[in-house]
Amino acid sequence: MVAVVLAGALTVIPPMAAPTLTHARNATYVGVFDTPITLVNGRFTGPPPSAGAPVRRSAGLAGSRLATGDLNRDGRPEAVVVLWSDESGRDRRYFLAVLTADERGVRNVATAPIGDRLQVMAVRIEENRIVVETLTHTRTDPPCCPSQKARRLWAFADGMLMEAESIAR
Repeated sequence: MVAVVLAGALTVIPPMAAPTLTHARNATYVGVFDTPITLVNGRFTGPPPSAGAPVRRSAGLAGSRLATGDLNRDGRPEAVVVLWSDESGRDRRYFLAVLTADERGVRNVATAPIGDRLQVMAVRIEENRIVVETLTHTRTDPPCCPSQKARRLWAFADGMLMEAESIAR
């Protein structure tokens, strides 16, 4: 909370609320493709990656996972979502994206790739870190079916997402 004195009266201004799933479903994201994309109700369908290509670039929210918390210790909560992208019709890549809300609105302030053909089981924020629980591939897993549990920690600092730790389980 911020306290401001106006004309002798103390006014308490609450911090901005965290972005919601509705905000995330209709936000503009950078770092998924070479140009920003705007989701409409959780999905983006763009032009083919090259002239005459049989598939279109697509992306969207991976489920309805949204974690909120103060990642950068500025007193305002951020939201974290998982995005997917596909340029070929076969290979899905996954990303973490951080959203913030301020007087300018909801903005994507960082995006980082977390892998391809994996399964994101959970995303949460603990002690200013993003915790991502996934299933990833072992050397013997078929492309459809990752089986190795992993817990990955990410930090958000200076406008960037950085993987802090990865633990196979």
